[in-house]
Amino acid sequence: MLVGVPKEIKDHEYRVGLIPAGVEQLARAGHTVHVQAAAGARVGFADEAYQAAGARIVASPADTYRADLVIKVKELQRAEFGLTHPGQILFCYHHFAPDPGLLDAMLSAKVTCVAYETVTAPDGSLPLLVPMSQIAGRLAPQVGAWALQMANGGSGILLGGVPGVAPAKVVRTLTTTSTLSVASMAFQPDGVHLVTAGREEWLRLWDTNSVQEEKRLPLE
Repeated sequence: MLVGVPKEIKDHEYRVGLIPAGVEQLARAGHTVHVQAAAGARVGFADEAYQAAGARIVASPADTYRADLVIKVKELQRAEFGLTHPGQILFCYHHFAPDPGLLDAMLSAKVTCVAYETVTAPDGSLPLLVPMSQIAGRLAPQVGAWALQMANGGSGILLGGVPGVAPAKVVRTLTTTSTLSVASMAFQPDGVHLVTAGREEWLRLWDTNSVQEEKRLPLE
């Protein structure tokens, strides 16, 4: 199979659909991989690394869209619609729900779209969305610190504080894939443990670092 890896063109998208290690695995399995020049440059993967892994570096996005399978990150942009061909497989985040025009374009193109966001593990989880959630959680303190700067419209509070000045109070929230309804919640003073109560008539104590339930008590 011919596999194409184009450079992302969506605004502020710097990721790449396949890293050199992935290229190496595909090449070992007998597939041919075409990677657009500089596709991984912004995230630290030089063209030479892809070549060493067995890829052919091609100059234009059109060269990658000649492939049977295109692996990328974000949904196709308008400029990419005409590069597809019937029977082609597009493996990426598609996000059709908020963009009916994109869905109509892919149906008209007669391509097969495999959406990262719908790939489901046997346990019902969405493994290709997990990294996005992990990154978003780790970015939260950085974004919060940026928003607190007065130049950005914030109150000027420093998250960590300095001698003689109290640090900011940080509240962390916990989200899980549980379908149980949460009616109320409260944080312990340590800022790590969360207590929730819901219609199932249990109090649950959660550790927000491990996202694990530590204790359950009946509501009385």
